[in-house]
Amino acid sequence: MKSILRILTGFCAFYVTFAIQCKDESDKPVDWFYVYKLPTIRHQSGNKLLKDGVAYTFMTSEDYSDWKFSNVSINSTDSIIGHTLKDLYKRQNELLHVLYNDQPPQHKSNEEKGHNKGVILAESQGGFWLVHSVPHFPDIGDKTYNFPRTGAVYGQSFLCISTDLRNLDTVGMSQMAFAATFLYQISVVKTTKT
Repeated sequence: MKSILRILTGFCAFYVTFAIQCKDESDKPVDWFYVYKLPTIRHQSGNKLLKDGVAYTFMTSEDYSDWKFSNVSINSTDSIIGHTLKDLYKRQNELLHVLYNDQPPQHKSNEEKGHNKGVILAESQGGFWLVHSVPHFPDIGDKTYNFPRTGAVYGQSFLCISTDLRNLDTVGMSQMAFAATFLYQISVVKTTKT
């Protein structure tokens, strides 16, 4: 785990000040975060979030000394994922966004493409790359952030990295080409074209 944290810290060694970035639970920008959405645990738990399958733990670039258990449902717009994806729902016509998922929302699973899922969201200076494991997510047709019920039963993971456009293009787009990614939503706006 420590080696992964060193790699992430090295990748994000520069101070990022873009408006579109990974966000923490306080809606403050961070260079990266890792979230583990815990599976539904109905027995031996007095915690409603665990029973409902919406509890999560996380680390951010600001504090990676230990896992933090969130008191917020992952389905909430105040969750770390809700804050990070807020601009996707509010400003999707103004921002570059690439949504990929081999199990896309409102579509059949695509078994001919790579088994990968994620979001790239950017504006003129930079943005973030969010890699995750959640089926049918995100669904921007909902017009507001919503964690799908299909993601509640099992554990899910999220890795978000804030970066500039050059790195988003190099890492994100190249990775998607090599991984035979199924893109289900793409929007390129004038300010992000290179």
